[in-house]
Amino acid sequence: MLAQEFLVKLKEKTNLKISLKVKNYRSRIVSIVVSRFDKKICLHEKFLSSDEYIIQNLLDYCINQNKTSLKIIKNYANQNFFKNKIINEKIFFLKGICYNLQDIYDNLNTGYFDNKLNLKITFFKKPKYKKYRSITFGLYDDRNKLIKINKILDNEFIPFYFINYVVFHEMLHNLHPVTIDNNRRKVHTKEFKEKEKTFPYYNEAKEFEKKFIKKGKIDGWA
Repeated sequence: MLAQEFLVKLKEKTNLKISLKVKNYRSRIVSIVVSRFDKKICLHEKFLSSDEYIIQNLLDYCINQNKTSLKIIKNYANQNFFKNKIINEKIFFLKGICYNLQDIYDNLNTGYFDNKLNLKITFFKKPKYKKYRSITFGLYDDRNKLIKINKILDNEFIPFYFINYVVFHEMLHNLHPVTIDNNRRKVHTKEFKEKEKTFPYYNEAKEFEKKFIKKGKIDGWA
């Protein structure tokens, strides 16, 4: 898509005067300045080569400042726009007080993936806040083939089956990547969800997850 085409789409959705600047920014993905009569938009040029689903969310954010759309385009940009930092495996944190991530990963890789996965794994720092309405247990960075697990799970109160489930879940992202269906981006496909349910303690893990989130809303989790 050309910048002019995107500008036309923007103008179709608002009566404000629109000015659009497209550039290969080093860190910025999109910025919007709104006055009474006009709107100035600066946009990373790589958005123009994205799929229709991302374009529609980008339009929605530019016109309506929709927070959900912003989250979607931010995630897309973080995964696709900027060069990866060189990963220093020497600073990987694999062995916690309670759990050893490398052991967990190796056991799962042997038991469920025929040792076919070749991924790296590490803990990432647990949040400083105590209370939360939602929390990220794990992340998968496909470009670096890296699984990151929240350090909050390295806790004696966390069942062994739950941290195993979280690692298993992130490993599945390597086998079942994000797809685009009817202009909608699916992170967890039907095949992903079916495979996820083969984890022996799937039901117990999902039940514990609900309790974990509920506790976090009320009095937090140390």
